[in-house]
Parts: sequence; C-alpha cells; structure tokens
Amino acid sequence: MGAPIISQCPGLVNTCMHDAWATYDTRAVGTPLAGVLRHPAAERTLANKQQTISYAAYCALADVLPADIDSVYEPLMRALRYDPDDHSSDVETPAGIGNVASAAVLEFRQHDRTE
Repeated sequence: MGAPIISQCPGLVNTCMHDAWATYDTRAVGTPLAGVLRHPAAERTLANKQQTISYAAYCALADVLPADIDSVYEPLMRALRYDPDDHSSDVETPAGIGNVASAAVLEFRQHDRTE
C-alpha cells in the first residue's frame, strides 16, 4: 500500500465515525447521507453514540487496513462487548447505522483510492 493510500486512511475512518455519530446529534450532518439517518432526541444516548461509532470505525478499518482484522479489530470489538460479525444494515440500530454510514462514506470515496 503506497503513501497516498496510507495518508487517506485516517480521514476515511474519521469521516465514517463522524457520519455515524451525526445520526445521534442535533445539527451535525454526515457527508454522503447528509441528515437522512438522524434519530430522535430520545435515542441520542451516549451508549448509542459509542456503539455506532465503534461499528463505523470497525467497518472502515476492515476495509482500508484489512491485515489487522483478526489480530486487532475483532478482539477490540469483543472487548467492547460488540459483535464483529454484526454486519446489519438495519438503521434502527446503532450497529446498523455504523455499518451503513461507513459503507456510504467508503463507497462515496472509492474513486479517491488508487493502488
């Protein structure tokens, strides 16, 4: 993996995390999905934010730096008591939001990556 790809990784991961978190914020707007996934105030809990951010980060890291899935990302998800095999796209759940938001960002930015 070349330097341009490595330099894009933190931006991609952070954008995925931001877009997932934005669904549980009053004013934040995600990038490709904008405010489409915004959830009501009653669901904007710290637990939901932590879970959706974790799934978004996991999904993004697994995509851009897959060599560390088994040794780093899966054990971390398990330590956080999240299921790394939950690839749900149900946007009524924090895991689903994290997965969907991350997939949307990665798809949107796919043309940026060159190998």
